[in-house]
Amino acid sequence: MDKDGLGWRLRNIVYNNLPLCGRLPPGVVGIVAAIGLACGGAGTAEATAYGASGMVSAVRSHDAAVSMDWFQITGATSLGTCPTYNGLVLFVIKDDDRGWRHFAMALSAKRAGTAVSAWVDDSVVNSGGFCYLQYMQE
Repeated sequence: MDKDGLGWRLRNIVYNNLPLCGRLPPGVVGIVAAIGLACGGAGTAEATAYGASGMVSAVRSHDAAVSMDWFQITGATSLGTCPTYNGLVLFVIKDDDRGWRHFAMALSAKRAGTAVSAWVDDSVVNSGGFCYLQYMQE
């Protein structure tokens, strides 16, 4: 995706905690409606992302039959309604190609002692109610 293109800007609007309807610039609302994300007359559709930045405090990998892989960020004690484990939010990583990249990023940041930023949407959860990682950056 072209980082200067409209798609990238729409993605950033959604992932910067803005509701899809109501607070978008007028021109963008029309474009969003045109691609099927229109605001309903009875309510407001929202995609709320919550983010944290800091050092990776833990990275855990499980056998797929047991659980999913996850990591935690120091200081990330609350993100929306995402549950915590030992006082910190779990960023659950999906078991797919992108998930492998996320795991590698978390592990390399932990080993290098560099900070990461990661976001979750508290409506996108696994069967245990823990929030899936939506995106991250170093």
